[in-house]
Amino acid sequence: MGSVDEAEKLTTPLLEKSKKDVAGRYFQGRVLLARGKTEEATTILQTVLKDEPRSAQAHHYMGVAYGQQGDWSQAKREFAEAIKLAPTMVEPRNAMAALHLSRGDVDLAIEESQNALKTNARNLKGALILGDAYLKKGDLQRARMTFEAILKAVPKEPYSHNRLGILARMDNHPDAAMQEFEEALTLAPEFVEPLSQIASLKLAQGKPAEARARVKQQEDAHPDNPLLHNLMGTLWMLGNDSVQAEAEFKKAIELKNDLTESYMNLASLYYRTQKLDQAVKEYENLLVKHPKVASAHVLIGMIQEQRQEYDKAKMHYQDALKLNAKFAPAANNLAWILSETGGNIDEALSYAQTAREQRPDDPHIGDTLGWLYYKKNAFLKAASVLKDAMDKLPDNPVVVYHYGMAQLKNGDKAAARKALETSLKLSAGFSGADEARKALKEL
Repeated sequence: MGSVDEAEKLTTPLLEKSKKDVAGRYFQGRVLLARGKTEEATTILQTVLKDEPRSAQAHHYMGVAYGQQGDWSQAKREFAEAIKLAPTMVEPRNAMAALHLSRGDVDLAIEESQNALKTNARNLKGALILGDAYLKKGDLQRARMTFEAILKAVPKEPYSHNRLGILARMDNHPDAAMQEFEEALTLAPEFVEPLSQIASLKLAQGKPAEARARVKQQEDAHPDNPLLHNLMGTLWMLGNDSVQAEAEFKKAIELKNDLTESYMNLASLYYRTQKLDQAVKEYENLLVKHPKVASAHVLIGMIQEQRQEYDKAKMHYQDALKLNAKFAPAANNLAWILSETGGNIDEALSYAQTAREQRPDDPHIGDTLGWLYYKKNAFLKAASVLKDAMDKLPDNPVVVYHYGMAQLKNGDKAAARKALETSLKLSAGFSGADEARKALKEL
């Protein structure tokens, strides 16, 4: 029910009576999970499973713990074990479906959520995941049917109204969408997502003042909700009013001092307004509260790169990768720094390949990888990867230049000349412009 303090009060006497009490340790692990103390929870739940290896519930929450740590393969194994031990237990099936959905495995998410619904046809969470999976797959008809079926059974379910609003927006029916979003807010006044959708609709209609007024109305009714202040800060930031935006983000942090999104937004605001010292300070404040936010390390590293403090930037990218060895932005940026500052090219290539595995369609990562292939004299590979990056970023002079240089080494002078000339038309002063001119002169 979300009453973590009450749960802890009931758990403490069990452990006082016996530290080895299995139920006491199981609930202690769940309390720690609810408080975000994932590593401690994992340790406790491991002791429970050592004594009760066939506890489906313990396997399920161990999976939740691994999921919170970003260890998806371990989480999947634990959920699978829970399902094997208790086939009629819906929670691990829901969790497995949600895991598949978060990883982009939409068909597996649909299959698992359907299995969960076969186990219990009134499994609301499973039905919501199924609707979201259809939506992500682009099967809008089945998504709509799923959310409408939920509302037929549970008329006051706000999430489904919100999702039907999104579907109406996708069908270009803004009035119907607005009606669904407002209904979701009526049922759940502090539900921020439909309010964000309303604001987005107003912005799309060219009515930023109305967007802020609607959010302000909700903010006045619920002044202690930090997410509302965060949303208002975002709207002011979009309106280029940095003073109002800063005040709203700071209010959000004051109300909930571990709200990651508000720290990130405030730091982003400082970055956009070139208050780089303040930006770094906010990211560092965030890391004090949440030392495992890998993205904060990356953002500090990007600012340090901008200042040409490459050694410091490298350390933050490495810290991010210690937290998540497959974090694509950190791996890509570290690869680029190593490439451009005389680092080990083989090491840089390894990081770039890691980033590419995680985000195969990202052209920025493709550019990094392709340029490293170029530096390794693998010119055919370089041209292939860089061609794909250039097609996605045709207005980026550096990417176009890289492709031109790769084709020059491949002996395709026509393609090289065209790309190099285009890069200089896009910008006469990009990093590499002098080398482009030199290559053209030689051609």
